[in-house]
Amino acid sequence: MTITTALRHNYNSNNKVGGGGILESQAFIYQRTVFLSSPFAGEHAIGLLGWSDGEFQSCITHLIELAEEKTGCEALVIAVDKRGKEAVNIVLRALMYMGFALVHPSVYQQEPGFVLVGYEL
Repeated sequence: MTITTALRHNYNSNNKVGGGGILESQAFIYQRTVFLSSPFAGEHAIGLLGWSDGEFQSCITHLIELAEEKTGCEALVIAVDKRGKEAVNIVLRALMYMGFALVHPSVYQQEPGFVLVGYEL
């Protein structure tokens, strides 16, 4: 099963306040784990710097609650694309602050272009 999620929020992109941006992500469930492509990529990741206090936390909390309540899964894993180095650092620090942990590459044998972070539900 593939799930598409869309999150509506206001974000600051290129020092201009955007009107309700939409972040999209692809997700699937495998062995009681929800795997999610990071919705925070490119300008959306850099734009995290301009989000109002608590906005990122609220967005991630919503994703965690959705995974817990609707799937019955035991873990949430987010794949972060490593191509934008500055963006990757911002996203990883923010997710780790929220309680996510780096997943060793040997666990899921992911492509080297991605970093996985996991959260126990």
